[in-house]
Amino acid sequence: MREHLTLSDRLRVATRAAHTEAERGPMMQRLLSGHLPLADYCGLLRQLQAIYAALENALSEQIGDPQVARVCPSTLWRSAALAEDLTYLGTREQPLVSGLLAAATLAYVSRLQQLALHDPLCLLAHAYVRYLGDLYGGQMLGQRLRQQHGLTEGRGTRFYEFGDAAQVKALIVEFRAAL
Repeated sequence: MREHLTLSDRLRVATRAAHTEAERGPMMQRLLSGHLPLADYCGLLRQLQAIYAALENALSEQIGDPQVARVCPSTLWRSAALAEDLTYLGTREQPLVSGLLAAATLAYVSRLQQLALHDPLCLLAHAYVRYLGDLYGGQMLGQRLRQQHGLTEGRGTRFYEFGDAAQVKALIVEFRAAL
């Protein structure tokens, strides 16, 4: 049966348990319930900035590979949006201490760097988890954060913005088809 599944389907099945665990984590529960302090949100963005910088640097090194270029267009990349969010939030939440990364973040970044060197096509699985998560759940999370912290005009939540609902749907369909 597994041999009949697309890569996208196989990744969805393989990551289901981890996805459920992540949704039930304490930070996500606080965010969803409207009780995530702005400082904690900024900390989360700092972790994500390190992860996306590593992923996108690794993907850019592989952009000559048509499989990678097709699946991971730069329109999905989040590093610039994260930097913009952190710059804006730094004016609201002082002090934003840069460079404080969790051990798990450092391990993830290291893993992405190793994959870039030794097994670059495996980066597609990480792109799947990151970008589809952002495209699906990120829309709701961005809205919650805007409401909770009075963030307007996308300032502080650019990370979650991919365009209107039709654009988001098109990106999801294109990403899955490319896989």
